[in-house]
Amino acid sequence: MKLIHVCMYCKTEWEAEGVPTDKDSCSSCSSSIGGWGPMGPAGPTEEELYPAEKKPFPEFKGFNKIPRLSREIIITEKIDGTNGIIYIDEDNNIFAGSRKRWLWGSIQDEVHNDNYGFAKWVKANKEELLQLGKGYHYGEWMGQGIQRNYGLKEKRFYLFNVGRWCLYNEEPKLISIDQKTKIEKYQDRAPQCCSVVPVLYRGDWFYEGYQNLFFAPTHEISKLFAHGSKAVPNFMKPEGIVIYHTASGQLFKKTIDNDEKPKGLK
Repeated sequence: MKLIHVCMYCKTEWEAEGVPTDKDSCSSCSSSIGGWGPMGPAGPTEEELYPAEKKPFPEFKGFNKIPRLSREIIITEKIDGTNGIIYIDEDNNIFAGSRKRWLWGSIQDEVHNDNYGFAKWVKANKEELLQLGKGYHYGEWMGQGIQRNYGLKEKRFYLFNVGRWCLYNEEPKLISIDQKTKIEKYQDRAPQCCSVVPVLYRGDWFYEGYQNLFFAPTHEISKLFAHGSKAVPNFMKPEGIVIYHTASGQLFKKTIDNDEKPKGLK
């Protein structure tokens, strides 16, 4: 039976009958039998051929595919509040969190250092919020006593995912059509206790106006500055916009004031 042999020093391979004997040596580097051996039909493992300290190559990490810039963007109003997370598990247990920590869970049912009352609100609206379904749901908790207040006497929770959610009293919009099955997918209606961040624009980065070509983010933030918040009409000090680039799945933000400065610096 012929086997493929490999020299453990120079890695030369050749075909020979049976296993090597003490009279054989590598034809390329003349190493003795102690330094090489046969490869069976399946061949040796990488660990056998290349011990950790002698591996010829590091772990391969390819360059990520680059998404195309000229794809649809969705611009929404950036709400000035505090980040909120709602998580629902497989057993319909519900949890409330802020940007960096959990505040409450229905299993323990104890509120831990609440964030402007968000955990208490989730607990009070638990049954309705279960309509969100399993998984993580992100949004902004805003209103009375939080950041710029918006002149409100109550607090609201705005869901971020405008691709999935519409308001409970709105007609769901078509999201996509499966190219094979032709099945249409529509938005879901959010629970009545939730709001959804307002969509200001959807389309290309640039669009044509009367005798002008507009850069959509700059134009939309200018309109927001001039006409006030879409989330809370007649509130004339909105924070800014969030841009979602659909091809990359990346979010960007631009604020009306102090956009050139890091968060926290005035």
